Amino acid sequence: MPPDLPQLVVAVLGAWGLAVIVKSAAALRAGRGYTFAQWDGGALRAGHALTRRGTQIKLVLGAIAALLGTGWLAGLLPVTVAFYATLANLVASVISSYVNAERS
Repeated sequence: MPPDLPQLVVAVLGAWGLAVIVKSAAALRAGRGYTFAQWDGGALRAGHALTRRGTQIKLVLGAIAALLGTGWLAGLLPVTVAFYATLANLVASVISSYVNAERS
């Protein structure tokens, strides 16, 4: 693994977490579920929506990703800890997006 890869992953997913926070909060405020776009769900999830509970979980997981990125940037977390915690958070986010999908 290239030595800069963990830092890049933590930084990019930290920024992604901030965007997810904004999108999830807007969806909850509007009283609707989180609807995936190309940037956050890829081709497989684009257009699919989450339940309200799924949107709440997405908000928390986005906040965790943002906190991990911020913690690493502030020097509070070693890059390896932030990297593996971010990957675990990403896996939890993917699993949650399938478990909490709206049934059509």
